[in-house]
Amino acid sequence: MKNLGLAGWAKIAEIVSGFAVVISLLVVAYTVSQNTVALRSSSDDAVYAALREIQSVRFTSPELAQAVVLLRRNEDLSDIQQVMWNEYQNLILSIWENTYFDQDREIISQPDWQDWNAYFVAYFSDEHEGLNKELWASVRGWYSDAFVHHVDQSLFNGQ
Repeated sequence: MKNLGLAGWAKIAEIVSGFAVVISLLVVAYTVSQNTVALRSSSDDAVYAALREIQSVRFTSPELAQAVVLLRRNEDLSDIQQVMWNEYQNLILSIWENTYFDQDREIISQPDWQDWNAYFVAYFSDEHEGLNKELWASVRGWYSDAFVHHVDQSLFNGQ
């Protein structure tokens, strides 16, 4: 075996360090991938938790529960009940908008976004409790143009 000089050992060290860099880049890529999965899962859980918290108010607030009963009977709400119902609807619209932007920023996966979007469309399309055009017309200015367009397309056929 030939005795390696300093130049020979330097070349071997370069090759070994090149492999080390490649391996460390693979580890970083894997870690980023795992963090993305965790972030998406966390975001999906946050949407669910926010909805559960807001929807539980329907059953813990006698006034809001009464409003739901009246809506299902197609009866008029009192002024106070109407204000409560409108605010409740706006809270859920805000969660929908946040979810919309989470999917746009790829924080929520496309399959999760499609499931959440289908949920919101079904919820706001309900015959009795859905989003009516008058409320939407009065609050649409509170939301981003992209989300307004999405809601218009999803619920009101672009109107």
